[in-house]
Amino acid sequence: RKQWAKVQPYVTLPPLVKIAITWLVMWAFFSALASIAITYAYVFGPEKTRLLLYSFTFAEGQTLFVEEPLIIALSIIMPFVIDTLTANDIVGEIFAEVFANTVGVAIASFQAVVRAVFGGG
Repeated sequence: RKQWAKVQPYVTLPPLVKIAITWLVMWAFFSALASIAITYAYVFGPEKTRLLLYSFTFAEGQTLFVEEPLIIALSIIMPFVIDTLTANDIVGEIFAEVFANTVGVAIASFQAVVRAVFGGG
């Protein structure tokens, strides 16, 4: 098995400097996003801004309290369900065929989109 060469960085920074740089980058992103939000609030006015914030709050609540728990539950439950279903040889073959066809169709669709967007034959 091939071993990858270790790459040494050009400059080695102390840990506190790395932490400080990380915080500065994070605050720069936060400031940029906050300025975008303030610009939207200024352009839209108070009523539309209030509705926008309600919409953001509803979307975030839906993500945190509906989608994320559902995804976690499904990611825990589905391996057991599939394992139980595929214990039968016939059902296992059906699963394999469905997944193989689904992946094949997805790849063909992606290739068609790429050809349509970027051209080529």
